[in-house]
Amino acid sequence: MAVSTSLALALPTAMGRFQPRSVLGQGGQGIVYLAYDPQLDREVALKTLTVRARDPQKLLNEARNVARLEHPNIVGLFEIELKHEPPYLVYQYAPGRPLTAVCNGQEILPIKRAVTVMIAVLDAIYYAHQRQILHRDLTPANILLDNADHPRILDFGISIVLNDETGAHAIAGTPNYLAPEVLANQPPGPQADLYSLSVVLHEMLCGRRLFQAENPMAVIYKVINERVLPPSMSRDGIDTALDKIVMRGLEKDPQRRFQSAAAMRDALQEYLQPHTEVVVAGSSENDVTGTISFLQRRMSRKPDFPAVSRHIAELNQKTDAAAQSHVNDLAAVILKDFALTTKLLKIVNSAVHGQYGGSISTVSRAVVILGLEQVRALALGIIIFEHLKSSDQANLLKDAACSSFLSAMLARSICATEQPQINAEEAFVGAMFHRLGRHLAIYYFPNEYGEVLAVIASKGVDEDVAAREIFGADFAEFGVAIGREWRLPERLIQAMRPQRQPQIKAGKTPEQLVAQLSAFSNEIAEIAAGDARDMEQRLSAVLERYRECVTSDIKTLKAAVLEAVNATREFAGLIGVNLDSSPVLGKVKRAMAAVAASGGAGFDSAPPTDEGNNGAAETQEQRGSRRHLFLTNAISELTTAIIERASLNDLFAMVLEALYRSMDFTHVLFLLRDPARKTYATRFGFGADVEELKSRFEYRPEDREDIFQQAVQKGRNAVIIDTDDERYSLSIPDWCREMTRPRSILVFAVIVNKVCVGVIYADTCTEQLCVNAQELQLLNTLVKQLTLGVHQR
Repeated sequence: MAVSTSLALALPTAMGRFQPRSVLGQGGQGIVYLAYDPQLDREVALKTLTVRARDPQKLLNEARNVARLEHPNIVGLFEIELKHEPPYLVYQYAPGRPLTAVCNGQEILPIKRAVTVMIAVLDAIYYAHQRQILHRDLTPANILLDNADHPRILDFGISIVLNDETGAHAIAGTPNYLAPEVLANQPPGPQADLYSLSVVLHEMLCGRRLFQAENPMAVIYKVINERVLPPSMSRDGIDTALDKIVMRGLEKDPQRRFQSAAAMRDALQEYLQPHTEVVVAGSSENDVTGTISFLQRRMSRKPDFPAVSRHIAELNQKTDAAAQSHVNDLAAVILKDFALTTKLLKIVNSAVHGQYGGSISTVSRAVVILGLEQVRALALGIIIFEHLKSSDQANLLKDAACSSFLSAMLARSICATEQPQINAEEAFVGAMFHRLGRHLAIYYFPNEYGEVLAVIASKGVDEDVAAREIFGADFAEFGVAIGREWRLPERLIQAMRPQRQPQIKAGKTPEQLVAQLSAFSNEIAEIAAGDARDMEQRLSAVLERYRECVTSDIKTLKAAVLEAVNATREFAGLIGVNLDSSPVLGKVKRAMAAVAASGGAGFDSAPPTDEGNNGAAETQEQRGSRRHLFLTNAISELTTAIIERASLNDLFAMVLEALYRSMDFTHVLFLLRDPARKTYATRFGFGADVEELKSRFEYRPEDREDIFQQAVQKGRNAVIIDTDDERYSLSIPDWCREMTRPRSILVFAVIVNKVCVGVIYADTCTEQLCVNAQELQLLNTLVKQLTLGVHQR
């Protein structure tokens, strides 16, 4: 039993021969004591039963069964005493804490540790099931975890017997963890326990309740009816293979789950320590799944794939639920990549996006102006071009990237003119990722892709047939699997699937319309870049097939394609990709030459050249000029944002990013006043390991006079260029030195109505900060302007 903070309960002097020493916990069934057994000279966990069993004999029989269980991951039952008042059970004493803290986010386990814990739990459940004993109430509260990550299961069958009032099929237990068939009053089997453990595993991985509702009935409805999202949608680092295991355990139909605890245990073990795979191409669903898993594992061993996957997954995670997203969250992901930041801002300030007045100097401001979705679309486009442009298959990849980006531009154009009810950026991203599987096959499996081309040429089959012959799966299936690993939202996964019906019926939902438009745009781009013979007939055939979804005629469509060609060239030029060597855009433009290119007017101007000094070491004068220009622009942008009534979170994000990027700080954090806890806790920020710092970096006001106390109580800012200077030995708290190891520190107080509502902390950790008086004045002006914006709210 878990040792918890002792409760304010009077200890009985004795219970039978047992001597209670402390309270371990209290629940709906009774109190759990840590007690001493003088007869056997050992500590035990003694659980009183305030809930009476309607059938004491049934409880006794169940206790006898449980007492026979001897497994290192099961808390053993020693005795049961029903004649005592109150009755009690005597368990083996097992130090540890319930998994509740892990599942509700108070303590997050690393992914592999969580999986390892569940493997041990499943081994114990399999042992019990082999002896015809079901648990039927597996919850985080009934699984203890000690400091060595050794789990132990409590209360086999006992709590169910205590709650059983209407028969063997009655609903008993905690609704959040009961299988749908149990909630539907069907007899439970081993798969019901596996469902409960799959819920627990999902919560261990994500750090929050899987089913949340206001009352038990609402929970029951969700368990029976609602679709569960895979854990990768809530936490970075969870791949498709682990998603599949968890989601199989959470199937509504028990027959679709693992059929034994051993099978689920072995699947998790295989996930942690995969064996060498041998893939045999086939057409069954299992063969396809196995093939794709094999390809994913091969890709994961490539040095660059984990990095690009993590980056794309983060971008999608930060924008999938816009209502919960924050400007700072998306900006922080983009700012991790300096090249991505520079190129994105260049595009935002280009002719295409420059109609907003003035220049935009921060990603935060770009997100405020353009919106989360459009900035995500631009960032994803840059990443795809950057990732796929350099390899041994550079020309093939460039053609593939051009074709997809052309499709994306075309989808956005059609969306704007014909389907304004669709989010244009969703259509853009969906069309761009529609052929993802093919791109990845070219990049990561060039030899096999060459064989696909050979099969197409020799047998005259289409690409899907050839891919299945060589890979065992078509490119769409492969792309969808990687899309899920990258956490593309389900609506974009749907947009990656081809539309194979002879006649496409117009979708009834925006998601269906986006999927149809993505497929249509890609089909048009493929035809436009292909054989010029009978091209018009093929274009007409596609238009006829999609006539309920797209109303364009041939002439309008050709003009839209030409405009998309020019927009693609401009985008590539802005991010430094030369498309002159790619035949795709040239072929498309020549094919559309019969139509005047008036629709593309304004897109042929040369893109702006790169700013900066082409990689040469920045002089002090250049650095000063850059900082002055950046901070001046940031102050202007902040003033405009205040006038436009931007949210406080957006204002703080803009200021923190301006500080971070202008002065090359290592960390910039905003500590918000928490009156209830009497602390200043980090709300958000930018820099190295910022996610970890957000949970640990906080200031608790105390009598000691340091830079934080001066800021909070007296509103004084601090500039410490050399933290090793003895004059500042007492000014910098030890916790701050240990956490960030700063070389230089700046602290700004945000004072509103004579109260410090927050503190901005900035540091450099690799070298001392070089800052002049003019730059400090601009920094102070920026913070004062922020204070004014906060005061006006």
